[in-house]
Amino acid sequence: MKIPFTASARTAMLIGAENFSNPEGAIIELVKNAYDADSSSCYILFDGENEHFSDIYIIDFGGGMDIPTINDCWMQIGTDNKQQNIETANGRIKSGAKGIGRFALNRLGSKAIMYTHKDGQDAFSWKVNWNDFNAPGKRINEIMADLEVVPLATIQEKMSSVASHFSIELPDFETGTILNIQDLTNVWEVDSLNHLQGALQDLVPPFSMSNFEQYLYAIGVGELGKVDRNFYEDFDYKVSAAYNGNAL
Repeated sequence: MKIPFTASARTAMLIGAENFSNPEGAIIELVKNAYDADSSSCYILFDGENEHFSDIYIIDFGGGMDIPTINDCWMQIGTDNKQQNIETANGRIKSGAKGIGRFALNRLGSKAIMYTHKDGQDAFSWKVNWNDFNAPGKRINEIMADLEVVPLATIQEKMSSVASHFSIELPDFETGTILNIQDLTNVWEVDSLNHLQGALQDLVPPFSMSNFEQYLYAIGVGELGKVDRNFYEDFDYKVSAAYNGNAL
């Protein structure tokens, strides 16, 4: 007789805690998802009052998701999609492979809302309360996320409201994904945001290999903005090479 393995609902919480030892790493993983979605830019926005932040928005303008992608990739733990398809439609080499990026959300906060739209498809809102995974005796397949079809105009109005609130200009939203993490787990201070900005600099592709811009803003913190690439001048030697395609 053969019997299947099962997993408790707490597994989801453990995945987030064990794979993202700090909230900074969780945000970087979600920014990598934006890169893998072929977005030209990613906005990381911290909302709150008096430098006490309660919400994080991570916004990209990539390909967005349809129902098959949500079901087979976003909702499937450990999907091998990025291993089977290592390049994006625009030729980027995908930066993630574990298929656990969505659990970065629960590392950051107890609630998450996602809005997503793929060209030619319906737009969706997706909501989850990570506290549901702590229910005693529950298996992971017994916990549900809420998925609804929403008008694209509703998402665009949301984007307009966010841009006005942060006093910034955002690109027009036609396709892409908006993540809103609420009830944050960690306290983010100005020093934490400055450190995050430094970590994000390492994600900017070097030498203009790919057009991917990052922006970091926080209500009440004025010195943030576009994340520029780190320049490393501390080295022992440089190696240069040239290739002549006509040579034998």
